Formats: sequence, C-alpha cells, structure tokens
Amino acid sequence: FSDDEGGGKLNQAWQMEVLMERLRSKAARFRTLPESAKTIKQAVLKKEHMMDPTEKATMGKCLDTLQSNIKVTSLSAMAERLEAIARQLGLKFTQGSSAAENFISCDMYYVEVLLTDEGRVRDVKVELAGGLNAHEGQSSPELVECLSRSDFADFTAHLEGFSSIYQLNTDKKSKSKAYQALLALETDLTNLFELTQETIKDPYKLVLKSPVGLLQPRRGG
Repeated sequence: FSDDEGGGKLNQAWQMEVLMERLRSKAARFRTLPESAKTIKQAVLKKEHMMDPTEKATMGKCLDTLQSNIKVTSLSAMAERLEAIARQLGLKFTQGSSAAENFISCDMYYVEVLLTDEGRVRDVKVELAGGLNAHEGQSSPELVECLSRSDFADFTAHLEGFSSIYQLNTDKKSKSKAYQALLALETDLTNLFELTQETIKDPYKLVLKSPVGLLQPRRGG
C-alpha cells in the first residue's frame, strides 16, 4: 500500500512539473506588462488620430456632460469646469502663472477668474473692447456671486451675453465703436429713468406714462 501511495505522489509531482513547464513555455510568448501598456497607448492614440469630426464632437459633448455633473470641490476641479464652459461656447481658455489664474477670452473680451488654493472664487474681472475700462479689467460682483454658489448655468449666460454684444459682421474696430454706442444709449436711458422717477413715484404710472418705463440696470453680461 505504501509503494502505491509513494508512486501516486511521484506521479502527481511529475504531472505538476509538466503543467508548470507548459505554463513557462506559454509565458515566454506573452508580452511584458510595460510592452502591453505601450501597445495599448499606441492603439488609443491611433484611434484619436483617426477620429472624424462627428466622433470628436460626440466625445466632447459626453465629456462636457460628465464634467457638468461632477461637484466642484478643489482648485483643479474648478479650473476644469471653467475650461469645459469655454470649450462649449467656442472661447479660448488659458491659465496664468498658476492654476489659480484662469482666463476665458475671445478677440473682443476676456474674463479673468482668480481662485484660492482651495478652489474658491477670489475675484472675477472683465474687460470688454470699447468699454470704459479698456486695458483694465474691472471686478464683476455678479460673476463672483454666481461662481461662488457654483451656478455655472448663470455664469455661462453671462459669457453668452458678452459675446452677443459683438455679434456684428464687421471688424474689431467697428465692433468696439458699436459697443461704445450701446454704452452711450444705456447711460442716456438710465439718466432719463432717474429723472422720471423724481416726478413719478408709482411703478404702475411709470410703465404707462413715462418715456422709458421701468428700467432694469444691466447685470454682468
């Protein structure tokens, strides 16, 4: 009985050795992990290179959807969200000397968003071509407020408002002059409304009898 038991153990050991030898021979034909990673990366890059415009647009839309549903809790997350908004609106996004300085711009205006190291909003400055604050961005409390409460839909609406100011099929100089004309009109209407308020106090009569009606001052964009 002991001889049969010993022979059985030897047989099992021999079978195990044969199995391990087969595994070694197959493993020699497999690529190493670094080689596999390199191959996968090349395949991904090749796919991106071959991606047509429709695929790129679809992928960008999916990424923006994912981004909009991620809660902003850090400096990098806020910067990524601002970049996504700029991309959606066809605007340029750049960063200053650090991730705390973020710029959203086009050829007619720029918005500078200054953040703390924790991702909270310190200030938002806006410079519009043709504006009274040319070459010097002015703080916008409205944009600070909407970003501070993570209302990115409102922030997007402000940017769209800035863009709509310059929706003219002409050169930059003419667009700047058009904005100056809008500012002058805005000032005249505001002055006229304030003069009317001195004689007409009732809002109902302001609507019916004043030349301007009720005037709501412009907020941000």
